[in-house]
Amino acid sequence: SIFVQVVGPKGLVGQYDSQPQKGHYPTSFWDAGEEVEEVFHVTLPAETPAGQYDVIAGLYDRASGKRVALGGRDHVRLMAITVEE
Repeated sequence: SIFVQVVGPKGLVGQYDSQPQKGHYPTSFWDAGEEVEEVFHVTLPAETPAGQYDVIAGLYDRASGKRVALGGRDHVRLMAITVEE
């Protein structure tokens, strides 16, 4: 499964978890080197404090919950966002 999280200085503020294509195309169906486009929507709570947040993503095994290592890390940083008051 795929996770996308918004993380700030005090930890996780929002997340989205799903198998690819809303469960219709799990990674076990993928061919080596295949690229699969996915759109995620992460909603942050209204009370999220203003500040800088990182958007990270990664893969995990649904059965064990264990994250898949990517270059020695268990996620990649996609971008930074700013939450304003």
